[in-house]
Amino acid sequence: MRYVESSVRSPQIVAAARRVMMRDSVARTTIRAVATEAGIPLGTLQHVFPTKELLLKAVIDDVASESNAHTGSLVRHAGLAETIREGARSYWHGLIDDNVPYQVMQVELLNYALRSTGDDFSERWPFSAQAAAVVSLLEATASNAGEVTGAPFERIARLFIAGLDGLMLQYAADLDSRRAEEDLEALIDATILYARIRPSH
Repeated sequence: MRYVESSVRSPQIVAAARRVMMRDSVARTTIRAVATEAGIPLGTLQHVFPTKELLLKAVIDDVASESNAHTGSLVRHAGLAETIREGARSYWHGLIDDNVPYQVMQVELLNYALRSTGDDFSERWPFSAQAAAVVSLLEATASNAGEVTGAPFERIARLFIAGLDGLMLQYAADLDSRRAEEDLEALIDATILYARIRPSH
């Protein structure tokens, strides 16, 4: 087999691991199953990721990067209220709606990170990076629109992410799309109300 750099193999392996985890669950995923899914020898995979723990960390980083990239690509609308409203809808329909296996994988990865030992939890699950991506979006929008808020951007971001995570769990449990849409709109309204947006002058 032609030699391929680890930096090239790594994304291929992580993508295969995500497919296996969404199909079989995180707990049932094995290094051998991922190697088979990726179409590479087991030894090649173990050269890149010697342990399942290292592979899981890479998958967590990949999922977080995907979420942050989606947030970074959102359109900055004319004002904060519209950006929050349209950004939340875009995020929901782009990463959550009709993608239950992906949601379940995220929950299982979070449980894994919570139960892992040795490292600080913030290093195992990048909540701060997720919040920072939302804060960056809010700051840029507020600056362009000449608006300020009555609550810190970071707190708005963290509360909103927590609300989205809760809606994701409910939707994964009951698959009630209509209720999820209604609850999302309620979360958006509550976030805008809490933000207390006003002109800067």
